[in-house]
Amino acid sequence: MKQTEVPQDNIHTFNGERKALYAFNDNDECVITPSSGWSVEEMATMQAVEEFKRLEKEAYEGFLNQDVSPLAVWMYRRRMSILTLASCMGYWQWKVRSHLKYKNGYPVSEAMAFGIGYGLSFAYLPMVKLDGMPLVAYRMLPRGIIKALTKRLGITLNIKRYSSPLKAQNELIDMVDSGKIVGLQTSVYWLPYFPTEMRFHFNAHNLIVYGREEENFLIGDPVFEHTVSASFNDLTKARFAKGVFAPKGTCYTIGEIPKDINLPKVIKKSIARRDWHRRWWL
Repeated sequence: MKQTEVPQDNIHTFNGERKALYAFNDNDECVITPSSGWSVEEMATMQAVEEFKRLEKEAYEGFLNQDVSPLAVWMYRRRMSILTLASCMGYWQWKVRSHLKYKNGYPVSEAMAFGIGYGLSFAYLPMVKLDGMPLVAYRMLPRGIIKALTKRLGITLNIKRYSSPLKAQNELIDMVDSGKIVGLQTSVYWLPYFPTEMRFHFNAHNLIVYGREEENFLIGDPVFEHTVSASFNDLTKARFAKGVFAPKGTCYTIGEIPKDINLPKVIKKSIARRDWHRRWWL
């Protein structure tokens, strides 16, 4: 672009300011040239601003109806997308998505979930082999942690297992289409988004399914910093893998959540229970 071609439309979105652009002068040298804006740029910016205002309005209405969290209103008011907010906060996109839902569960950190759910433990099981090596674990199985956590908090946990892969797949589609977020127990080996070098036969890997696009499920996997996807067939294979800790199509959803949970009381009981377990083993 020549210096004489640099837009100087004095667009009002610049509010009297100018921005620097690189352009070629008469000597074909690349130099910095101030620009007061381009009318097309102003039009695109205003369209984007109007779209954010529309999204903010929809989010606010959703908040009043207790369908959307106030975080969504703040996000759009600050002209941010899910990707932008996730990048700024250092969170995975699927975690941000989960916080945008109003009725998506009970706010509890991962560390708190481990504490209340008796997650920390130690096990050495030489009779159980994973890739030829004895099983060594420093926590309980995810299913046990989830059960203990929901029981302590008084939250209803709906767990279902299947003998028919087709029925399990169809019911998962129905649940996702109805807006539910579904937890699944799977085998790492059959998940297509895992790199080949990370795949092994471990059947107690948990993930969540939050949506679908045609014949692919949208997945939040704790191993990855971004959302992933898997085809219906691949995810069904992972849900019905054979071997130790076979998933058997296990899925779980959150049911009723008590309005008033006395968290300090729950924490004290959990500490006492964990201390009892420790003394019993010693």
